[in-house]
Amino acid sequence: MRSIYTLFCCMVMFLTSSQLSATSFDVVNTGSNMTVFVIPGATMSGDVADVSEIGIFYTNDSGDLVCAGASSFSNDGSPFQITLWGSEQDEDNGMAPSEAFTWLAKSADDVIYDVTASYLQGSDLFSINGFTSVNAIQFTAQTVTVSGCMDANASNFNADATEAGFDQYGNSLCVYASCDDIPTWGCIYGNGFGPFNADFSAAQCSEYGGSPCEEPVVAEAAPLFFSEYAEGSSNNKYLEIYNPTSETVDLAGYAFPSVSNAPTTVGVHEYWNAFTEGASIAAGDVYVIAHGSSDPAILAEADQTHNYLSNGDDGYALAFGSEEDHIILDVVGDFNGDPGSAWDVAGVSGATKDHTIVRKFSVTQGNTDWTASAGTNTDDSEWLVFDQNTWTYLGSHEEMSDDIPGCTDESAFNYDANATSDDGSCVAVVSGCTDVDASNYNSEANTSDDSCITWEELAASLQS
Repeated sequence: MRSIYTLFCCMVMFLTSSQLSATSFDVVNTGSNMTVFVIPGATMSGDVADVSEIGIFYTNDSGDLVCAGASSFSNDGSPFQITLWGSEQDEDNGMAPSEAFTWLAKSADDVIYDVTASYLQGSDLFSINGFTSVNAIQFTAQTVTVSGCMDANASNFNADATEAGFDQYGNSLCVYASCDDIPTWGCIYGNGFGPFNADFSAAQCSEYGGSPCEEPVVAEAAPLFFSEYAEGSSNNKYLEIYNPTSETVDLAGYAFPSVSNAPTTVGVHEYWNAFTEGASIAAGDVYVIAHGSSDPAILAEADQTHNYLSNGDDGYALAFGSEEDHIILDVVGDFNGDPGSAWDVAGVSGATKDHTIVRKFSVTQGNTDWTASAGTNTDDSEWLVFDQNTWTYLGSHEEMSDDIPGCTDESAFNYDANATSDDGSCVAVVSGCTDVDASNYNSEANTSDDSCITWEELAASLQS
């Protein structure tokens, strides 16, 4: 008849540490044994302070650890012995001959320790009626693994969890109240969460009774850009925007923000200018924003009027998104401060005032770097600069003819740097006084030579 002793020993059976601590530990007296003697004053090291019991285990035929013998433990230098029970014939209930020991220990609050023993006499191999003595033992507390939800945004967050828990399908054990709490796009179940991947879709989530949390479809900006800008005489001003795509673009999500001279905050628009409700640009077409008092020829091409267009020193941008959250697609001028009266373009001084500038057809998208866009000469600029009130190219954006007629005489008053063929329009420079209020005003002069004399100056000279 076998006697059953309640000691620190049990079958370990692939349980977690928390399960180990909740299980009773038994040892079976099989009638054949071996003595393991821990000598007086044996060295105890490591995590020994809280150890209360120590035992030696064997591995059964199922691969589980089972206790073969144990003893209470107190770290006071006293000797103690562990009686190891061997397996009965044709049974699997104890140590087998020459089987190696597996040491374990525990504390009163069920912390499990790995144990390494040093032998003074004998070895760690079981033999019936054998004897071995131990002169040193080292204890190492096992890390307690607690599986659970480690996401603080989940409703079942477990602050004690040491590893993320998953179910048999690989779904997280975290439970989320809404899509606002999830760590990635996926499926919320009543008892867990599964991220979407190539093999698991929102449709499948719904089929399995979950609530899909899908990434919102964010509209992408079309590569619209400014194709022409004019600051002419009087109110003859406009902006032209080109759609280089093969699809009509709804302008509901776009705007043309601006600043007036020096912005309140450098780099930030002052005015958020919206497009007319329902506005769109057809594929390959342009959208013209003109001053409401422009020349009829300009208004004939206008899609929208805006009476605060630039006088040459007010930056405009083309934006996509809302005023609070948007991206800039293109600019004419910038939001970095008052440039004076205008910005230079392609080497032409003050080209954004009293000129028309047309985007080169080789440009296929906007440029948010105005300095690079404007360039320093005709080669590195994205723009062609034309004289004031040149509206020839308004209403479309097409490849210009290689032949650009104009005055090609650099010494002429109306020299056109963009002209490739002379059209006979050159006007000779006539120097003189161009101030109509001066006493010596020359109506034929087109270039001031600083010779003007006021009537007051003339009278004073006569009196002297």
